[in-house]
Amino acid sequence: MSEFLFSVVTAAYNAAPWIQNMLHSVAKQSIGFKANIQLIVVDDGSTDETAEIVHEWISLFPQNITLIHQENSGPSSARNHGLKLAVGKWITFIDADDFVSPCYFQIVQNFLDETHFDGPIIACNLLFYFEATKQSINGHGLNYKFTNTHISNLLNEPNNIQLSLSSCFISHHHKTHTRLKIDERVRPTFEDAHFLNLLLLHSGDFRIAFLKDAHYYYRRRGEGTGLVEGGWANPAKYHDQILFGYLHLLQQYQRTLGRVPEFIQNLVIYEAHWYMVRLLEGLPDCPLSSAQRESFFELMRLVFRHIDMRQILLSSLPVLGLRTRIAMLKAFKNSRFTIAPPMVAEISATHSEALLTHWSTDEAVFRFYTGTEERPIPWQKHIVHQFGETSLCHEYRHWIPLHEQGACRIEIDGKPVGVFCRDRMLDIFDGELLRQTYYLPESALPTERRALLNLQSSPEAETYQNCWILMDRVHKADDNAEHLCRWLRENHPEQPVFFVLERKSKDWTRLNREGFPLLAYGSKEHYTALTKSEWLISSHVDIPVTDPMGTRTLFGVPSYKTAFLQHGIIMHDLSRWLNQFNIDFMVTSVQPEYESLIKGKYKFTKREVVLTGLPRHDSLLFKTKTKKPSRAILVCPTWREHLRSTEAHVPGLKNDEAHTFQKSDYFRNWNAVTASQSLAQLADDHGFRLLFLPHPEIVRFLPLFQRSKAFSFLSWTDLKSVQDLLATCSMAITDYSSFAFEMGYIGRPVAYYQFPESPDFISTQVKPGYFSYEKHGLGPVLRTKEALEDWLHDCLRQGCTRQEPYNSRADSFFTLRDGQNCRRVYEAIIKR
Repeated sequence: MSEFLFSVVTAAYNAAPWIQNMLHSVAKQSIGFKANIQLIVVDDGSTDETAEIVHEWISLFPQNITLIHQENSGPSSARNHGLKLAVGKWITFIDADDFVSPCYFQIVQNFLDETHFDGPIIACNLLFYFEATKQSINGHGLNYKFTNTHISNLLNEPNNIQLSLSSCFISHHHKTHTRLKIDERVRPTFEDAHFLNLLLLHSGDFRIAFLKDAHYYYRRRGEGTGLVEGGWANPAKYHDQILFGYLHLLQQYQRTLGRVPEFIQNLVIYEAHWYMVRLLEGLPDCPLSSAQRESFFELMRLVFRHIDMRQILLSSLPVLGLRTRIAMLKAFKNSRFTIAPPMVAEISATHSEALLTHWSTDEAVFRFYTGTEERPIPWQKHIVHQFGETSLCHEYRHWIPLHEQGACRIEIDGKPVGVFCRDRMLDIFDGELLRQTYYLPESALPTERRALLNLQSSPEAETYQNCWILMDRVHKADDNAEHLCRWLRENHPEQPVFFVLERKSKDWTRLNREGFPLLAYGSKEHYTALTKSEWLISSHVDIPVTDPMGTRTLFGVPSYKTAFLQHGIIMHDLSRWLNQFNIDFMVTSVQPEYESLIKGKYKFTKREVVLTGLPRHDSLLFKTKTKKPSRAILVCPTWREHLRSTEAHVPGLKNDEAHTFQKSDYFRNWNAVTASQSLAQLADDHGFRLLFLPHPEIVRFLPLFQRSKAFSFLSWTDLKSVQDLLATCSMAITDYSSFAFEMGYIGRPVAYYQFPESPDFISTQVKPGYFSYEKHGLGPVLRTKEALEDWLHDCLRQGCTRQEPYNSRADSFFTLRDGQNCRRVYEAIIKR
């Protein structure tokens, strides 16, 4: 055993689904497993078949593989246990759910033979392996270290920080000499980085060898239960990890060296920036009490006493954004810095305005000049980012006019500052310089893209001059754009309009018969129309809709404006998602939604946002008045992203997927509804039927659901018109679907069936917005199937009429129910 060159220590807890893959990847190494590799698996109290699987491999390699059992104590304890038995000259810690490339150990051996490296750590190239897609990518933000194989002294190359122990080999000599163990108090993450960087310190050798071609595959599971993904929901992340991890590491360096080296400051800044990103975005991972929040910030301020202000602002770590740096200065270091240069965040479609974003620790005064004359700023926004009562930073957004003559400049708090535009700093600029810097020149367009833009010179192009292009989804119509297009054709035939849709769509034939001016998505006519259009108007803002030519983001052409009609009513905080899109016009339906957009953390102002109502609601209102409700109850649950284990919309269902899905709270509760005999009897007694229309992601799982005689299962692909279904259903049951708004808009009863769910669902929920289901919901929130049955019984007994307080809530919420939404949208677009 003492002749092994390598030892592998693996901590395993309920790793049965993955450990077979890991064991295979180690046992089949090209270097030769029997002669060179010792493998120690520490079973950390598993309750599944992990141990049985390892025993199977022990029977094949009894001299190489050792299995140790211990009570569940966590991965650090398990690794320390295994370390005691490791005899190899180099020790690595491959996780039970990860695996390595076939030549992993051979590449390390070759490197050692060639260089005689005697430093404490060899780091291998960590790649993300996505379980859902079975694909790997070199996507870690710190993988610039692996552009080539090299030895780095971190005192001289402070950006080459190393966090992962799993993808490292540590020298047995250095480990024995320092007598280090992995600190079990550091949890739920950072124990790896804490150990590695203490090893550098105590060995007195700050060299790490980075091996480009030795690939370690870090598994990203579909359900997001890995420690790194799930650690944010653990309260210890906000106390133990900071106290025993960051602070202890900094103090050890300070005591030993009399200073904290730049690379250790970078390491802690990198770690702290992830906290700040989540605080700024308000991600719902770990709801801390006020006392826990106060403790968190106190600890972070102790940590940042060891971090230089200059290092926070000027560290060249590529993952650090300016907003995050400013917020760390404010919240973690209590420093003032108001004169950070603003960034050009967007240039308007007409190229006549630019959006500048400026971050500051405190309130700041922004002024815009052309020459010596101060110019008014027509649209501005000030956002104060907070976590609890703690101020994180101030964000300012300014739409400035772009002048062709005269040098433009910026002052903040009376001091001249430049403007970041892409990767350049511009102290003085005009409109032309800003556009040239922000966009790539058209001469750099790929040949096929340039050919598309040249369609504007074709004889057919004049047909589309100043037209409006409308579309919903690429493959589907029947949303706001279709309804607005129909209204425009009937009420403003002078305005040239075209509707874009995939020719294979089921809606193509229907709209073609109606006489819609259709353009096939991706056709020559579609692209030609885009080069001449004034507006692209859609219910979606995905890039395939808004920039199908792939030229607007980088090149700024064609210069049509984008109107976002929305797919529904925003009730959650979607600012993180929506702020990435350049939108010139955006529809809202209700006053609270409008206020949340112009006053909340969205980048939008009154320049873009209007309160008009959704165009499709005009049609829904008309159909409700002309169609008699059927004796049908719509049941429409939404999807749970944490249940995804494959790519979206993959056909078929695997056994392991079915097993995982059937164990979920989601399936158990909704299956109890569809299988309920008492619900079936209740519906039958009143002559009603139940229509189960789940989210499209659920279609693959429908065969798993039991179905009582009262239920009919529907699929979205079966629907000719969603509006016809809504207009004829007497009531609806959902969990979180926006269908509740549709039914509430037409005065139908709604119930929200929101049963208790696992922490995985809670951690993947969207960020709360202005809307509370309990305070603002258009129907009751029901937590149990029994409560749902009671509500349904009462509702049927009352003739399917909506009761108070939900009538009053709907009346105050929906103030635009006059059938004039399309007209308001049209008039608002014309004014732009």
